[in-house]
Amino acid sequence: MAANKNTYNNKKQNLMRKIISFMHISLDGFVAGPNGEMDWIKVDEEICDYVGKRVNEGDTALYGRVTYQMMENYWPTAGDKPDASRHDIEHFKMV
Repeated sequence: MAANKNTYNNKKQNLMRKIISFMHISLDGFVAGPNGEMDWIKVDEEICDYVGKRVNEGDTALYGRVTYQMMENYWPTAGDKPDASRHDIEHFKMV
């Protein structure tokens, strides 16, 4: 019986994954304005590189409804556009 329990525990450990939460949030807890605006977020090459590294650590992305709706029309073709940034091309492949 102990062998079966250990086998079960080993299999269970292999199924566990890390959840990495990534949010844009200010030091005082600000996430979005009253109308959901997120225009305060500074998007530059540094943040794009950081996001790319974090995304590469996982094998699945989980978005909330609002974030998904913001992104669903942009990312499917973002990397195909002639003026696509390096970030758009790399992130497009992940999404």
